[in-house]
Amino acid sequence: MQVLLDKGFRLPEPGVVLAEEGGGVRLPGQCDAVGDQVRLRFILAGKTPAGSQRTFSLVSGPSDATMALRRDGAVLELRQRDRPMLCYRQGLVAPPPGVDPLHARNAYLHPVYSPSGAVVSGDFPADHPHQRGVFLAWTKTEYQGRHPDFWNLGQGSARVRSLAVEHETSGPVWAGFQARHAHEDLKAPGGPVTVLNETWQVVAWAVGGPDAGWWLWDLETEQQTAGGAALSLPKYHYGGMAFRGCDAWTKAPWELLTATGRDRQNADASAAAWGDLSGELGGAWAGLTMIGHPGNVHFPQPFRCHPSVPYFCMAPSQTGPWSIEPGTPRVLRYRFLVHDGRADAALAERLYQEFADPPQGVVLAGP
Repeated sequence: MQVLLDKGFRLPEPGVVLAEEGGGVRLPGQCDAVGDQVRLRFILAGKTPAGSQRTFSLVSGPSDATMALRRDGAVLELRQRDRPMLCYRQGLVAPPPGVDPLHARNAYLHPVYSPSGAVVSGDFPADHPHQRGVFLAWTKTEYQGRHPDFWNLGQGSARVRSLAVEHETSGPVWAGFQARHAHEDLKAPGGPVTVLNETWQVVAWAVGGPDAGWWLWDLETEQQTAGGAALSLPKYHYGGMAFRGCDAWTKAPWELLTATGRDRQNADASAAAWGDLSGELGGAWAGLTMIGHPGNVHFPQPFRCHPSVPYFCMAPSQTGPWSIEPGTPRVLRYRFLVHDGRADAALAERLYQEFADPPQGVVLAGP
């Protein structure tokens, strides 16, 4: 959870610890700047019954960089206690031999690791080489009378491109970064035109871990039109935040489960707060749960999935037409639970509830 403090608030050094009133728990804190305020983030441990209140004081304590961001050239890796969680592809990833060069792409997450080190995401799958780890793209669109397709890269009409990475952060509570993307119309008169400016905020949290068999990270995307025209998104059956499972699952057993109990045979076109894709890897199981936020357009967003292809996306355009209007950014938020073993519906539901309605923090007094 988080609390916003005035910029002049005197914080303890060298690190911030939240000490519970009455000799309760001590929680590490981590601060960063948000506009003209300081944001204090921490993981609220223990049980907090609905409607109850807990009081903490800010005291000095050690700052253990449990969560770390490491850069290797154009690849950013988020880690928990020196175990890799995910990689962001800032640099252009070229397709393997025999695959159309139009499928080159960056601005996506791969590999995505479970706590035991299993890679649950896929890249350049033979059946759909444009499906790449965790990615976001719109399919059926209209912009100034044209119809750029940012999803099907092989058509050559549009692409999503990483421009820059900013605010790379490590610390005791979270690690993350901000990435700027351009969604480009490649068929515009006079050459490529940027249709959308997009910002990803990716934050990995110091919860779960190898002993728990799961961990957690969030992805927030803010999209706004680059010019004076709206991007219209007509009703369509796919396009949005997507996950492609690892290549091994094209031959090994895998399962799909949604919050409403649907599976890989009947989840397509159903709507739910979360969906999980898990499969067998080397004799054990691992998977990923994608959780949508109630503030997202057309929540709960319908799923696009296929009973024989290990992928799914949350596709708001299935519900009906919508748009991204000039001067009005669209914000979409997703939480990702990556786990060893099969899907844990109870854990996924708890994490959804915490995502949808987190505890609220207020500052009672300050120095």
